[in-house]
Amino acid sequence: MPRTRLSSALALFAAFALSFGLGPFASPAVAAPGRTFEHLAPIKRLQALQLAREPMEHKQERKEFAERQRELRRLAKQMRKSGKTALRVGGEKARKDVRTEAFPAAPAPVFGEATPNAAAGEAAPTNVRCNTPTGDTAGDGQCETSLVAWNQYMIAAWNDGKGFHDGTNQYQGYATSADGGQTWTDRGTFPIPAGSPNWSWTSDPVLAVNSRTGAFYFSALIDPDGPSGNTNGIGVVKGRFSGSNIVWQTPSLVRSVSYSTEFLDKQWLAVDPGTGRVYLSYTRFVSNVSEINFQASDSALTSWSTPALVSVNSNNIALDERGLVQGSRPLVGSDGTVYLVYYKIGLVDVDAYRLAKSTNFGASFGSPTTLMTFYPNFGTGAPGFNRAMGIQFASVAADHSGGAHDGRIHITWAESLNWFDDLTGIGLAGNRSEVEPNGAPAGANTFVSGQTLRGDLAPSCSWPTRWRRACSTRCACSGPTARRGSRTVSRPRPTSRPASAPRIRSRRP
Repeated sequence: MPRTRLSSALALFAAFALSFGLGPFASPAVAAPGRTFEHLAPIKRLQALQLAREPMEHKQERKEFAERQRELRRLAKQMRKSGKTALRVGGEKARKDVRTEAFPAAPAPVFGEATPNAAAGEAAPTNVRCNTPTGDTAGDGQCETSLVAWNQYMIAAWNDGKGFHDGTNQYQGYATSADGGQTWTDRGTFPIPAGSPNWSWTSDPVLAVNSRTGAFYFSALIDPDGPSGNTNGIGVVKGRFSGSNIVWQTPSLVRSVSYSTEFLDKQWLAVDPGTGRVYLSYTRFVSNVSEINFQASDSALTSWSTPALVSVNSNNIALDERGLVQGSRPLVGSDGTVYLVYYKIGLVDVDAYRLAKSTNFGASFGSPTTLMTFYPNFGTGAPGFNRAMGIQFASVAADHSGGAHDGRIHITWAESLNWFDDLTGIGLAGNRSEVEPNGAPAGANTFVSGQTLRGDLAPSCSWPTRWRRACSTRCACSGPTARRGSRTVSRPRPTSRPASAPRIRSRRP
């Protein structure tokens, strides 16, 4: 959701401390060994704890939202009594209404790469805005976009921060295009069921389309009883284009659970163009412990199948996946086979993508198998990624072309170099203290690979904010050696390295 996530070093250390307690991993479902993840390597224990923070953070956000709503009601009442349109609080100067405040225009987009025909003088394409910023305030944002197309018809959806202040409690926005994306119309928010006036679309927008019929589907997390209710769930709505307009049916409730014990997250959609069936997978947190569930429906979303467990729950800690899984992706092969890919945190260093397969239209799945293992970039996120503790998920696609590769499924993922082998040697080459002034390249303090760097990481530090938070006043660096001509040099790097370029692998089922 477009809200601030906790990523401070304090939260990091708090999460690490939890790994030695029973709290978040005492699952009421099935008593099994390993709920405190003592069998995991310490870095993997921290990774699992970060995953468990998702439902805890959502509960905290709901609490903060309720407090903001109470404050807004109080301020609105005060304004009605005073007849003012701006408030003076605690001796502060009256603040302008942000809706009337002028903000500088966004800079023109810069294209850093040449187009394929740049040598022939072809101009870079023009960016086209999908949303209308009217009514946005300075703190509003649109994120986690989803895009789908069928012929010339397109829909884009996103998390929309406007819902925090416009009174709708709807946090999903969308736009449509009927000319292949050349022009877009912001359609506002998605419809809600007539019998559920407090229904709130909250987060994680996902779009899908039946490539044969042109039926569009939108799914997102919901609060069926509103932000102040005690339930959370998943909703799906079906629509078709009529001319240049999209006509939505009544939204369908896939599943709802109580916030007190469960939380549903990271749902994903797939549509079978042959049968029209709609498949949906998601992560279910029970007392903050994750598992992967799956449900299916007919094309009209009349009813949904009973939730099925796809990931592995086992009393054998070497096999048990509870609390280690997230980011599932269903897809349909050209023969109607249903595949489900999901992310699993490893026990020592490498993580994995797991694959489960159904040959009876999602009625049941075989035991999951491992597609591949890889070194994750946990702890930093990819270059430019603004979440300090990034967990990255795969993208999947199936070949329905009818050609030579028909039936193949494809998966892309991000991975890192093996930095786990550095953990035991970090900081063993002694200390290097910062000496001021060193704010310019000419005065920078030198250090060697493997040293522990100590000093003042005040705001004047040129490192990115997320690095300053993570390192506080201490940072350990290590690095490989690289051969340049006949001279060997040390190439320092942060403890966690940037992710490499995405990789793609194809698999014939």
